Amino acid sequence: VAMEYQPDVILAHDANTLMAGLIVKRLTGAKLVYDSHELFLERNIGDKSRRKDNLVWAPIERAGILAADASMSVAEGICRHLEKQYSISKPHLIRNVQPYEPPAARSTLLADELGVDRATPLVIYAGAITINRGIEFMIDSAPYLESAAYVIMGYAGNPAYLDTLRRRAEDLGVVGTRVFFRDAMPMDQVVMYVGYCAL
Repeated sequence: VAMEYQPDVILAHDANTLMAGLIVKRLTGAKLVYDSHELFLERNIGDKSRRKDNLVWAPIERAGILAADASMSVAEGICRHLEKQYSISKPHLIRNVQPYEPPAARSTLLADELGVDRATPLVIYAGAITINRGIEFMIDSAPYLESAAYVIMGYAGNPAYLDTLRRRAEDLGVVGTRVFFRDAMPMDQVVMYVGYCAL
């Protein structure tokens, strides 16, 4: 498809697209931009072995980033890491953030929706509900909470994993008292919900 478009610039988003980007660059003369959106070789892969990454993806990333006409990432730390790891000029920093919004007014909206006493501090996990985020540790510590509650709020790409978390909390007897599960919120409402503060 890229050959049909005869692009002037091709963007490789993370290392798993670099090989295709290198091929298109070579065949069309297009400029190649590498967007190391995350540290691909250190991404969250759970308990899987990193052997494949070290054998396959590491050489591809090295070849691609050295051949790229420009590289970029979303975080200063990633830029510095890539600069050092591959002895290249520091990639451009292009942050992936939404426009600034003034802080939301203090609210008890989340506590009210969950039926939690407004004076109870809420510890909120907001984000992708997935492995290696420490959510199990949160749940396991819940029986020891004396004056706070956890809210696990977000989208689970794997519903079976979310079910295991719910069962874990149920087995500990903390669902609805110390641990609450909440669906993901529309992006424009997240700040309003996580800006909760006991009044």
